[in-house]
Amino acid sequence: MARLFQKTGSFAGDYSGAAGVLRDMGGMLIFCDAGACMGGFLFGEDPKGEKEEKRIFSASLREKQVVMGFDKKLKKDAVRTYQEAGGAFVGLIGTPVAAVVGSDLGGLGKEICRELYHQGMTDQILPSLGVETNGWDYYDAGQEKAYLAMAEMLIQEEAETIADVNVIGATSIDMWDYNQIADCVNLLKKAGAENPVIWGSNGCMEAIAGAKGAKLNLAVSVSAIKVVEKLHEKYGTPFLIGYPLGEKETVRWVNQVKGILSGDECAPVTDPTVHSIAVDFRRTADGKRAFIIGEQLTSNAMRRLLETEFDYVHVDVASYFKMDRTLMKENDFWIREEEVLVRFLEEREPYDLVIADPLCFQFLPYEPKRKIAYPHIAVSSLFYLGKSVNIFGEKASLYFRKMLEE
Repeated sequence: MARLFQKTGSFAGDYSGAAGVLRDMGGMLIFCDAGACMGGFLFGEDPKGEKEEKRIFSASLREKQVVMGFDKKLKKDAVRTYQEAGGAFVGLIGTPVAAVVGSDLGGLGKEICRELYHQGMTDQILPSLGVETNGWDYYDAGQEKAYLAMAEMLIQEEAETIADVNVIGATSIDMWDYNQIADCVNLLKKAGAENPVIWGSNGCMEAIAGAKGAKLNLAVSVSAIKVVEKLHEKYGTPFLIGYPLGEKETVRWVNQVKGILSGDECAPVTDPTVHSIAVDFRRTADGKRAFIIGEQLTSNAMRRLLETEFDYVHVDVASYFKMDRTLMKENDFWIREEEVLVRFLEEREPYDLVIADPLCFQFLPYEPKRKIAYPHIAVSSLFYLGKSVNIFGEKASLYFRKMLEE
C-alpha cells in the first residue's frame, strides 16, 4: 500500500461510496467529519455536486469536540438542521474521526430520530442509517455497508409498495448516470417487470420497504453481491449477478429475466460472463487479446461482449477494487499496488486492446493497437466525466464496433 499512489491519486473513500448510495434517497445525511470528507465527495466524486438540491451536511467537528466527545453537539445540531432541511430518514456517515473515537453511529442516529419525534418535528420515529465507514477503505466497501444498512433498517415485513425487481449497485461513482439507469429499468420492463426499483438512485424508502416480496434481485456491481446473497438467505429471493452489454448478451439476459419472473426458470448465483463460454487461452496467429481495468462486473460484461461479438480469444480483467474470486478467470487479479500492474504488463505478450480509465494508460510499457478510455470516478475523480458514455445493453455493440473500427 505504501507505494500505491506514486502516479495515481488517492481513490474514492468508503464514505464517498456510502454517500453516493444514499444521496438520492430523500434523507438527511451527516458526515461525522471536520468538513473535508464531505467536501471531497461533493466536489470530487459526485457528478451532481452543488447542481441539485440536497440534504448533505458536515458535523464540522473540531479537535476539542473530538477529544471531549461530540455526541451531544452532533445530536443538537442535527435536530436544529432537520427543522430547516427535513428528510425521510437520518443517515450518519462515518469518517476517520468517528472511527478513531469509536462512535456508535447506529445508536446516535436512533437517538436523533427519537428526539425529532419527541419535539414534534415528525409524526413518527424516522428510520436511521448509521454507516460505519472509516476512511481507510475504498468506495466499494462503503457502498456495500450502505446497502447492508438499507436492507437491515428499511425493509418491512408488511409494505404497501412491492418492487418485483430490485437493482442494487448502480451508482454514479461506478458511472451509472440517469440515462443508463433508465435504460436498465426499460429493459427490465421489456422482460416483464412491472415495478423495478434501483436502490439509491431512483429508489425511495417506500419501494425498498417492500423488497421482501421481490421476485428477483440484481447485483450490478461487486458491492451489491453480499446484499443480494443476504436477501436470498433471509427471504429466498432469487438473484442474478451482472448485467448485459451488447446485442447478443442483451437478448440472452432478457429471456433469462423473463423466465425467472414467470417462475419458469431458476436464477443462477454466478455471473454468466464467467462460465457460459469456453475460451482458448493459447496464443494463436489471429487470436486477439484484450486487457480491461475497472469495476469487476462491468469489466466482465465487456469481456463477454468482446468474446461473443468481436472474436477476442483472451481477455484479462484487473481492478483496484473488490474482486469476487468466484467471478475471476485464470489471469484476473486485484491490483494491490502500481508495481504489480506494471510487472503484470511487462511479463505478458502485448495486448491488442486495453480498456481502462485514462489515468491507467500511463502504466502501459507499449502502445497497443487500440485503447478505449472508460473513465471511473473512483479512480480519476470528475476529470474525465465528459468522456463517459452510456453503453448499457444493445448500445455497447454499436459503440465498440465504432471504436474498434477507427
